Amino acid sequence: MKSSFECVICYHRQALRTARITTKDEKLITKVLKSTMEYFMNTPNWKRTPLDFGYDLYPLFYKVLGVDDPYKKLKEKSNELALSIYPWTKESIEQSSDPLLTAIRFSIAGNIADYGAMDEFDLEDQIKTSLNKDFAINNYSIFKREIKRAKTVLYFLDNAGEAVFDKVFIETLFSLYPNLSKISVVAKRYPLINDMTFEDAYALGFAEDERVEVLTTWKDVNWKEKLKEYDVVISKGQGNYEGLSVYPNIFFLLVAKCEVVANDIGVNIGDFIFKLSDDKGAL
Repeated sequence: MKSSFECVICYHRQALRTARITTKDEKLITKVLKSTMEYFMNTPNWKRTPLDFGYDLYPLFYKVLGVDDPYKKLKEKSNELALSIYPWTKESIEQSSDPLLTAIRFSIAGNIADYGAMDEFDLEDQIKTSLNKDFAINNYSIFKREIKRAKTVLYFLDNAGEAVFDKVFIETLFSLYPNLSKISVVAKRYPLINDMTFEDAYALGFAEDERVEVLTTWKDVNWKEKLKEYDVVISKGQGNYEGLSVYPNIFFLLVAKCEVVANDIGVNIGDFIFKLSDDKGAL
């Protein structure tokens, strides 16, 4: 999807949020905001994808702030919290009448969990509430048909914490479909907000199963061709939707968290989406 003017404003808010969690130095915070303004003033094409802007801006934020990964502690705590209910998650899926659908629901429920408020946060309670929420768009029947005959899957990871439920989803896929020979998970090369990085994916144990391959990066990979190598492609989260919605035959699994994305898909903010992009990549 292409960016809108609202995306430009949103990245200024993200610049301020990143600066404030890193420092109390108002001069440094001002410098981050000015750098963001200068970036957009010197960027003639505002119709790139929002994710493309993120790949440029977050390294800029971190460089100005003099940090490598300001969200590292939040990511670690998010994973730790999600891992604390891993046994309950596995048990709930295994005892479900439809383990595949339940695993998918856990995966998307993890996407909406507010890990930023962990001190007063009951993750299990929020997950339980989310498991009963209907999908605004639900292509589960198509996914079930395609995954039955698939041998390879490409899976784009999103945030820390949420990734624990993605891992359970992948474990469920292997359990239900022994014909699957490989699932490649894609993580970020370098820190970008609280997104999973290559190192984060290894630390969480994705590669402990020899059938799982951890891939990384976007810019130096021809994803248009890479996607064709896999029988099924799954994209988790809003950020990946922003960058991948131009490609065909991808199962997008996300919560619509902003008006721009909600309008692009044709749903409301807060809606659960399980949508297969069409042959032209347009939703």
